[in-house]
Amino acid sequence: WGPGTGSARSDSCATCHAPVEPDDAVCISCGAALGPAATMRDASERRIGDWSIVADLPCATPGTELFLVRHDAGEAPSLLCLLPKGLEPDAGLYPVLAGIDHPSVPRLLTNGQAGERAFEVWEHVEGPTLAEIAPELGRDLERLEDTAGALIGALTLFERRGLRHGN
Repeated sequence: WGPGTGSARSDSCATCHAPVEPDDAVCISCGAALGPAATMRDASERRIGDWSIVADLPCATPGTELFLVRHDAGEAPSLLCLLPKGLEPDAGLYPVLAGIDHPSVPRLLTNGQAGERAFEVWEHVEGPTLAEIAPELGRDLERLEDTAGALIGALTLFERRGLRHGN
């Protein structure tokens, strides 16, 4: 699928012509939506701050919107989380999150306001989600140990910085 086309997708991005896999939702090179997501409303003209929205992403949290974005400076694609109106995270949290440097934790790139809604921009990390690999973990003890170690390391780092789940 190419943006705005109904034709079958080849194995390259219609926008930048980079190679893509058949199950890719977005092009990792340019961030263009692939497949059915490409037929959604045109994301190329939508912006939040200095970030151009490249693609809408699914989000399980009601009222929160998640986007693949690209900064005006042309940096690699990032994830922008647009929080529900009225939800304002504690401002003291952001310096702590921005200071976290751990291989298992995406970096907070920036945060701000878009009208009456707060937003956060996070480093985009390629790879499967924990939910996607969970069924495999019971069969692969080494991967289970690696995953548990990464989670424990990240949670320990958060706890040492005074961050705990609020509810």
